[in-house]
Amino acid sequence: LNGLLVIGGKNAEQNELIVKEAKDNDIVVHTKAPGSPFCVIKQEKGKKISEQDVKEAAVFCASFSQQWKKRKKEVEVHIFKGQQVMKEKNQKMGTFSVVGKIQKVNVEIKLGLTFQKNTLRAVPLETLKNKNELLTILIPGKEIKEKTALKIKELLTKRSKSVSLQKIMQAIPSGGFQIKLRG
Repeated sequence: LNGLLVIGGKNAEQNELIVKEAKDNDIVVHTKAPGSPFCVIKQEKGKKISEQDVKEAAVFCASFSQQWKKRKKEVEVHIFKGQQVMKEKNQKMGTFSVVGKIQKVNVEIKLGLTFQKNTLRAVPLETLKNKNELLTILIPGKEIKEKTALKIKELLTKRSKSVSLQKIMQAIPSGGFQIKLRG
């Protein structure tokens, strides 16, 4: 994103905390289907959240949702403001209601593996300004995560980059993969 902070939850407890901390004008994204992180784009003074910023956050949200495991190619994501989120009395942890108008967008699930500030990350392809930074493209598929991580480790070793399997596993979504290796 354009220097904006985006926070995404990895589980119900983190989703609960992230959404409760969202300010009124922050943008919140979540897949239509349950089982996704809530992602919050933090509104910063003097910076405008663009449609491209929202789309990138939506792709990230969809890619780290249960829809990846289901090998969906496209996912509907809902976009709303922090002020629209409500917690009802009997809702379970990490679950919220949204009041008012919701923007809906369908996004393709596809991530690029790259290094950001010396940390391996799986990010929406649109975030990569320099395509030379792209190590590989990840899309939902049948190959298990562990086997994919081993292939990524091999690729990184060929490029004289040392990253532990654990760090690779943390960087990529849960589920199966189809990878397109570069180099």
